[in-house]
Amino acid sequence: MKCLRTEEYVQQLSCVKDTVVLHDELKTDDFHVLTDDFHVLVRNCFAVLWNSFQSNRASGSTLLPQDRLHCQLQALTFKLLEQGSSLASFPSKVPLFVEEAVVEYERSCGGFTHDDVSFLSSELRELFFSPLINLQDSALTCLSLAVQCEVVFKVCKLLCKSLFSAEAVGLLSGALEGVDRHVGLRLALSLADHAVQLQSALSLGGECSKAFTESARSLRGLSRSMSAAESHALLEACQLVVWAMEAGQCKGMDVTTLLACLSFLEEYQELLLTQQKDSFSQQVQYSLCFSFYQGFIITYDSLHVSQVSAGDALDRVLLFCQTTAGRMLAELRTLNNDNFLLKAVCAVNNVVYELFNRKLYEGAFGLAVIVCQELCKDCPPSLPVDRVNRCFMLTVQCSRRGGQLERALDWIVRWIQVLGTQILDHLAEPVSLWVKTKCDAARAGEDDTRLRTLRDGLGEAIADEEVMMCLSEEELRLYKEQTGDTTQERYNTLCDLLDICHEETPHTLRRATYLSEMAQVVCYQDFSQQTDCSAVDFTHEALWLLDSEPETAENADRLMDEKAHASLWLYICTLETNLQEAVDTEKRLRAVQEENKMEMNMDPVPTNDLEYEDKQKSQESQLVYDGLCFNLLAQSKLSEPLDRCLSLWRSLLKGSVPAVRDPKLTASSMTLMAALYTLMGKHLQALEGYQLAAALFRSLGDAQNSANAFCQSARILLYLGSPQLAQVELKKAEQSLTSVPSSEGTSVISMLAMLQKAQIHYALGQMERGVCCLMEVIKESAQHHSKSWYLLRARTLQTASEYLSLDTETLDSQLRQSITQHGLKTPDTAQYEGLKLLCSLVMMLLGNGFYGAPGPNTDTHFVDQGDSVVFKWLLLSEVLVSSERMVTVRSSSGAVHEAKAQCLEALKLATKLQTLSHCAELLVLKAELELKKGANEASSLDLDQVRNLLDLCTDFGQGRQQKSEVKIKPRKGRPAAPSSSGHTPEEDDDLSGILSSRALLKEPVETMSRLGSQGASPPLKPKRQHVLSCLTHTDSSDLSVEAVQSYLRSSWLLLHHFPPPSLFPHICSLLAQSLGQTDPTTTAMLHAQSLGVSTRHHMTRHVVSQFRKLKKSCNDVAEGLGALSLEETSGATQSQKLSALEQIFSFTSSHPTQFPQTHCQQFTQQLKDLPAGITVCMLSLTGVYPDEIGSTILLTRLERGSTPITVRIPTADRKRSVAVLLEEMDRVLKGQKEVSTVAEKSQWWEGRQALDARVEKMLEEMEEALRVWRTLLLPLSSDPELEVQVKCFQKALKGTKITQDILKVVLSASPLLSLPDLQCLVEGMGQQDKDFPRLLQGGVTELRGREEPKGHTVLILDKFLQRLPWENIACLKSCSVTRMPSLHAVLGHGHLKESGSSLLQHLAQSRNATHLKHIIGAAPIAYGLPVYIH
Repeated sequence: MKCLRTEEYVQQLSCVKDTVVLHDELKTDDFHVLTDDFHVLVRNCFAVLWNSFQSNRASGSTLLPQDRLHCQLQALTFKLLEQGSSLASFPSKVPLFVEEAVVEYERSCGGFTHDDVSFLSSELRELFFSPLINLQDSALTCLSLAVQCEVVFKVCKLLCKSLFSAEAVGLLSGALEGVDRHVGLRLALSLADHAVQLQSALSLGGECSKAFTESARSLRGLSRSMSAAESHALLEACQLVVWAMEAGQCKGMDVTTLLACLSFLEEYQELLLTQQKDSFSQQVQYSLCFSFYQGFIITYDSLHVSQVSAGDALDRVLLFCQTTAGRMLAELRTLNNDNFLLKAVCAVNNVVYELFNRKLYEGAFGLAVIVCQELCKDCPPSLPVDRVNRCFMLTVQCSRRGGQLERALDWIVRWIQVLGTQILDHLAEPVSLWVKTKCDAARAGEDDTRLRTLRDGLGEAIADEEVMMCLSEEELRLYKEQTGDTTQERYNTLCDLLDICHEETPHTLRRATYLSEMAQVVCYQDFSQQTDCSAVDFTHEALWLLDSEPETAENADRLMDEKAHASLWLYICTLETNLQEAVDTEKRLRAVQEENKMEMNMDPVPTNDLEYEDKQKSQESQLVYDGLCFNLLAQSKLSEPLDRCLSLWRSLLKGSVPAVRDPKLTASSMTLMAALYTLMGKHLQALEGYQLAAALFRSLGDAQNSANAFCQSARILLYLGSPQLAQVELKKAEQSLTSVPSSEGTSVISMLAMLQKAQIHYALGQMERGVCCLMEVIKESAQHHSKSWYLLRARTLQTASEYLSLDTETLDSQLRQSITQHGLKTPDTAQYEGLKLLCSLVMMLLGNGFYGAPGPNTDTHFVDQGDSVVFKWLLLSEVLVSSERMVTVRSSSGAVHEAKAQCLEALKLATKLQTLSHCAELLVLKAELELKKGANEASSLDLDQVRNLLDLCTDFGQGRQQKSEVKIKPRKGRPAAPSSSGHTPEEDDDLSGILSSRALLKEPVETMSRLGSQGASPPLKPKRQHVLSCLTHTDSSDLSVEAVQSYLRSSWLLLHHFPPPSLFPHICSLLAQSLGQTDPTTTAMLHAQSLGVSTRHHMTRHVVSQFRKLKKSCNDVAEGLGALSLEETSGATQSQKLSALEQIFSFTSSHPTQFPQTHCQQFTQQLKDLPAGITVCMLSLTGVYPDEIGSTILLTRLERGSTPITVRIPTADRKRSVAVLLEEMDRVLKGQKEVSTVAEKSQWWEGRQALDARVEKMLEEMEEALRVWRTLLLPLSSDPELEVQVKCFQKALKGTKITQDILKVVLSASPLLSLPDLQCLVEGMGQQDKDFPRLLQGGVTELRGREEPKGHTVLILDKFLQRLPWENIACLKSCSVTRMPSLHAVLGHGHLKESGSSLLQHLAQSRNATHLKHIIGAAPIAYGLPVYIH
């Protein structure tokens, strides 16, 4: 700029001075004589001066800022003279000119300083305020005073902006001095003063309520006799207050201040409305609308930062908002300002949203509905649709949350009507809220509201069929996405769609789609009262329409896809129908069985029924056989729709993404098809299905689902024995997962891929890598609680079971330890936990009647929502696979009865599903179990059933059903028998309680007494040929070569971590005999390991189960242990006892280099833990082949503080060997059964006496079989003479096979020894010393008159010898004898007692039974007498 004092500059200043003189002369003239010349003169003076400054600025030459301001204000004094001389120029433009000049002055100064503001104030006072200050100047009128007040308002606003509030107050004070006689102007200046204070206080966060209150009170008491000039000045002052509110940078007010502010706005709006009535002005209208808008802005800001959620003050705020909202929208219509209208609507919505967040739903609704009512009257076309949607959305949501569901639905209907033709582009939000509101109604039990469809609500409002179909289709789609049970809602919506697309409709393709959808709905719920058609009828009708639909280039893909969907659901509906029929049939048969049981219970109870358990199992087997009404031919016919479905989709996916109704739905349906093929054992078709789905998902960019399909493909390839191909599929899955990182942390699909990797490493023998992957999945899956994660965890546990089943050479102890540290101690434990988890999922998803024991809740029904259908078939398939492995694991651990029970449960499920491959596999497993039990006839029957299943000739009439002739006329309504379960919880809800479900049959828990008696004895088995023939030796060889011992050691080490009862005892026995007397401790340890293997497996499982219960609740862990009952103690004590029991019963895994040291050290400690006074005698039959009934007895005697004694006792040369005695025992029991059915008393007694005689003879022969070694069964005498006599033999025993320990035990039983016993001992010791017989005879004679040994004997017998009544042989009749299944059971029982003496006392008390002449195995039970043998 040019700021030099040039000649032109001087001339301008001189001109201004001249105008000042002229102004003074004009101001002093008499106004009563003013003429037109006066007005022309002042106007021209102003114009010349003002325009000259403007032109100079345009030319680039300008005055200094202060000079320029002075000149401009001087020019405006002429304008002010004109204003004060006539009312014709009202309203004045002087304030605007002043504002322009001051703004220019501030800009020229580069911002105000104190000097600049002082100069401005002085100039205003000199040029504008002199008339106000000089009261003697009578030329001023009210009009000029009002104009000068407005000038002050403009300048104050600019000063406040620059933070010169004090100077602004000074100007107002100066202006106030000249308006004493003008009330309106004094009020205006007072309001302006409040505005200045408010702007300052709001900027600094100070108290403002008083200023607002005073301002409102001033307006409320306003006089109505003011002039127009005064009114105008007052409005300007009010606008200054409004500006102060806006410019104060307020982040919200407290409620008190807000109410005061709103009170002022109310008064201000009334003033504006009054002004508009007198004379309408567009500018005033804008101010009115802006004040309404400003009220909502301030209300929102204040509510946003305030914590007030209720009270009288808030009610008053709501009342203001509701009162002004409608008025604001009505007044805005006169402005024709679309942008302002949008802002106003947003402001109201923001307040509604704040109220909604505070759960003030009725208040929020009362405000939101005002806007919606205005939009219903006339929705401005300029208002964006998303804003219209937001208004109605808030209204609906307020009604929903307030429980006014009918009202919410009504407003959704109005919403759709307001959208009109735009609804097709914006139907997602209103229809979504319609569906969610209906779900709310269902949860609230409002069936009338719940059953309304969108078509019911709209009525005749929408006549366009296409629009109505689109709305209903969206409604149907959203119902399917809900997590709750919306079956009835889907049914009613489909009724609408089928009514629109009636039988004569041209939309045949759409009608076919709706029929297929209807089949899905009817498939899982009873709609018999609303339609005469079954789910299969709907699918047949759909397929008939699709087959008759002409194929064109446009509809080819869609038509093929719809045919595939309809075929898929024809298969599923048929399968579900058969499944439901099977469940109903089973229930009826069980009801009949229960009735028969009740009738039998009314009959006299027989003394004993030894075949009760077999009868029960026979009834279960018969239920299975009754369900096997299908074969290979029937399954082939049943699978025809599924095969057609695969063929259609195979053809459809030959190129890019097909033009189908919903590509993602098609891909998901392919996954469903593959899951069904997997269930039916058709793995190649399942593999193709998953690969088709993976390709389509990948084309759609769905990384998670494509990865899942690839993982499933890998699993099938692994099952088929192709780990290398499985690796290829797994890499594809990993690539899909890495292409789109998950934002939700670890996904279940990524962990599924990790589990597949662990299984592939297992198949390839890469155990270290596999265990590493497995551990990661175990840790991660334990942290999530949803059905998908539970299914993954179940699979993980099964994989852990497979790893734990590996021998110690393949899986070393360190890797095994990394798995067992998670509580998975054995393959059985891991497998059982996985199966139990699967059964809990079955119970949760499907309810009772599908698998396991019936629970208390019988009303649960399957809900077809989301992915539940595919999850159902995957789950059932997993249950069958897991059950098969469970049967195998249980069978290998010797739990044949439990394995059979598990097998029967799985078979019942497989027959209901008519899955032929699983039925055949399970029947073969059952046949093997029956063989192990010796039930050859039952085994043959099972194999016959397998042959029938594989039959291709017999037709069960289960082929494709013909198209139904039933009329498709579904009727709306509600279910005939609504489920009490209501809606399922949300997917994201915590499902951690699922682990407490008890869907699985309770694992049988045997008490110690039962373990001791061993229950019913297994039948004798014939010799097995060609088994381990490398170990076959003649009797003259007891196996003393090193190669054989090495093989036995290797075999023992491979199996000892989880030993199979069928083989491991035999290996232990052979290895013990190979060691003989060279290592008595190892020999005895091996003998102890060979006995009670099945019992130890069982107790290990049970202890793990108790640990699991203890973790859930420490209140009661004693149940289920029977004789191993735990007293009520603290959780910590119970945990310690369980840990000790686990250590006792578990199978210790050791490194090959530490055998047998580790086990011998443990065994030695176990001997130290035996209570004093207890003699443990272990007896077993030995043979060359596993399960061979040999004729040689292996007898081991154990006592605390004594070296173990083990002897072999051949019985083949006896009059009757042990094998013959066992046969005789079977004949006695068979005779007992026959005698028990004799009704005539004399014949019954004759039969009893004959049996007793046979038993008497058998007892003599049993004792004879043991000969002198029966002395090992007796407790050691406490007579001190015994030690004296034994010392006499020290020299004579050197070089013999008899140790001092053996001799001591024999001499301890001197009262029972006969001369043949002594001769047998001498002949067997291999001693040539002639003095030995004499010494022996002398020692026996010396001890014969002493008391017989006192103590307690515990017999541990193998599965053959436990059938014989050893307690009743002559040498044990006077002794206290108890049976235990294993040494570990003795130790476990002892550990749960406070001391050893209490155990001995407990065992002694157990003999308090009725004395019988003969107590034989199960005979006392047969005789109907009590037995307390543990």
